Order: sequence, then structure tokens, then C-alpha cells
Amino acid sequence: MLYIYALVGGEPRAVPIGIQGEPLRALPCGGMFAVVSEVSEVPELEESNLRGHDLTVRQLAESVDAILPARFCSVIPDEETLMKLLQHRSAELRKALALVEGREQMTVRVYGESAAPEIPAQENVGLGPGARYLAGKIQKREQETAALGLDAIRPALS
Repeated sequence: MLYIYALVGGEPRAVPIGIQGEPLRALPCGGMFAVVSEVSEVPELEESNLRGHDLTVRQLAESVDAILPARFCSVIPDEETLMKLLQHRSAELRKALALVEGREQMTVRVYGESAAPEIPAQENVGLGPGARYLAGKIQKREQETAALGLDAIRPALS
């Protein structure tokens, strides 16, 4: 069976080894490559395998301009099945690879006391009980997700 590490936009400049020490291959498919390895069994869900998968994907990312990492333990029976699956979604996947090309993923976390501004309660005149409930849920979500200062940096991060 094939263990899928990632889809990449071009042939990798260097191909790392897999989490079980197995060699990886870059299989061409419709303008992209699937980076896979052959495994005899599905890797166990344990910390060393998770870290190994992450390391392999990170090393692979350093050798390509566009990568769509696969989830840990993404396996498929054989190459023919993989090619059919990729061909079926090739336009969507190539578009996703073009979107991430030359970019890196990052996470921004804001810690500390609540940075959410106070949003005054809205008048829900004329709404029924269900609509008032939903309007209140929307308002509460806006208060929880609003973070002071993030609106100023969103254009740069996009």
C-alpha cells in the first residue's frame, strides 16, 4: 500500500526518507506530484511516528515551492487508485498548489486578557424568539472573535 506524505507542485529537489526509514518517490500526475512511500502496514498512532511524519513533510517542504501536506496515516491501496483519485480532483488541487506556491503557513495567537471590544446589545425589535436567539448567538460570536489590533495586520497576512 502507499503512504501519502504530500502533493507538490513540482518535482522535489531532494526527497527525504519516510517515517519507517523507507525511501520516498515523487509520482507525476497531471502537473503535480504525489510524494509517497510503500508500506506493508499502516503506521501506529504514536508520538514517534507523528513526529517522523511532521519532520518528513517539513524536509520535503524545503525542497519544493508548493506543498499540500497529507494527514498522518493517509494510505491508499495502490498507485492506480491514487492516480484515479488525483485525476478526478486535479483542477482543484492544482489551483490549491498555485495558491500556496512561494508561501509559508503561520499561526498567530493572541494571549492575555480579553481583547474583544464591547459590542453594545442590538435591539431585536420585531424578531421572533428563534430569530432573537440566533441574533444573540451571532453577537456573542462577534464579541468572542473580535481582537483589538488584528484588523490592522490582516491585509499584510493575507
